[in-house]
Amino acid sequence: MIWRSEQPRLPSGAPSAGLSLFETLMALTILALVVGVAAAGMRGPSPALELRRHAAGLIRQVAAARLQAVRDSHTVWIDLNGLPCDPAAAPRADLFADGTGQAPDLCLTHPDAPTLRLRMDPLTGRLHEVGQ
Repeated sequence: MIWRSEQPRLPSGAPSAGLSLFETLMALTILALVVGVAAAGMRGPSPALELRRHAAGLIRQVAAARLQAVRDSHTVWIDLNGLPCDPAAAPRADLFADGTGQAPDLCLTHPDAPTLRLRMDPLTGRLHEVGQ
């Protein structure tokens, strides 16, 4: 015995052609997900994220200088030209052999993001973000 499947027919008796509503909705859903993921990937990072990335790099740089100061038992300084919040402040960070440090508050700015402020803890010589 051979089994044959017949093509579904419309009530009028003609064979149905095309996709069902469910199949169409599933295809559109998948298409929307693919377009959404692609569009999100084409945007660059936000200005606030760029500031945080820059701050993290600066924090790493200060930590490395502090480590060098402690290891080599002498003062290490970092040029901070253009970063102090107060233009009259000395544009450098001093990290001492005992692990302490001093630096002015630093302001990282971007026209499309709020200012990110960094402060050095004088007892630990570590730079950290200051809440607004």
